[in-house]
Amino acid sequence: MDHVKHRPPTTSESVMKPLLWLLLVVALIVNVSTSFLWDGLTQVAVSIPTGVLFLGSAVGLWLLRDKQQA
Repeated sequence: MDHVKHRPPTTSESVMKPLLWLLLVVALIVNVSTSFLWDGLTQVAVSIPTGVLFLGSAVGLWLLRDKQQA
């Protein structure tokens, strides 16, 4: 079996992961709540940027994931 040696996370990674998780959760909450709070253009104006932020955070977390082999 191959054993992959794991390197310790760099300082930027250890700061980025919690920040990306925070952005992901906040963007999700705001995006879901736009349906209940606003109508029309206001909903669209808030929903699109929070959706982009959510997707960007998810991609960032995916790129920073631990690449462990099972």
